[in-house]
Amino acid sequence: MAMLLEEYAKKTGSIELDKTHINLISKAAYFFDIGRMSIPDELIRNHKFAGSNMQLYETHTQEGAHIIQLNKDHACRYFVKVCSDICIHHHERFDGLGYPHGLKGNDITDHTRLCSLVTEFDRLFSKREEINEWQFDFILKELEVEGGRFDPKFIDILEDCKMSVVLYYRQKLKI
Repeated sequence: MAMLLEEYAKKTGSIELDKTHINLISKAAYFFDIGRMSIPDELIRNHKFAGSNMQLYETHTQEGAHIIQLNKDHACRYFVKVCSDICIHHHERFDGLGYPHGLKGNDITDHTRLCSLVTEFDRLFSKREEINEWQFDFILKELEVEGGRFDPKFIDILEDCKMSVVLYYRQKLKI
């Protein structure tokens, strides 16, 4: 996540994305699914997400934000703001077809749009037997096929970081 935030900061010249903010946003992203603690284990384990179970599952975004907002420490307020935003909106889609609020495009914060892309990329890429440029390109095409789910500018930034990402995964997975 930090690698892509740094690349985004370079491309946009964003002064808000200095090393301190990038580090903090990257740490907040680890908590994106903390609200799943509120979902019964049986549903998570058995992937029983249909009908009323799906409605229950979708509440994990609000629950996650609520859990994070329990931290009232003044020194943590930026972290809490960023982290709770990521928790509640990580299932929003760039095209507006996500949940819980149906936010669209730039109504979703940059860090949340990037977190959604990174977590999905990680889910698909890290389970590959081979970690290489061809697998990277394959996953990138998979993400692009999803249509309006992800912000195209962040897919481009991910593509710009291809070699760094592949090297990161090789080291992470000891390949």
